[in-house]
Amino acid sequence: MHRVPTASLHARHYRRRMLCQERIDARLSDAEILVLTGADIGDPHAFLRALWTQVYDQAPMHLRSSALRRLHGLSRRLGVSYVHGAEYGAG
Repeated sequence: MHRVPTASLHARHYRRRMLCQERIDARLSDAEILVLTGADIGDPHAFLRALWTQVYDQAPMHLRSSALRRLHGLSRRLGVSYVHGAEYGAG
């Protein structure tokens, strides 16, 4: 029986979850269009939390700064102070 080292399993798991620049741009562009057009996004905190989880947490380190700027821009447009990782309702 061939055993795969645990570190390899973890590395494969994280590689598979990372987003490329095109997917990050597409997801953030979709979100920006929703906000700019006044679409019903529901709870803005939940909307932002989902974006941070889908985009920032899945972005490779070298792409996070550009995602961070756009996520903060969305937060400002929504008039919501959102701190990623903070307890819900605290930001």
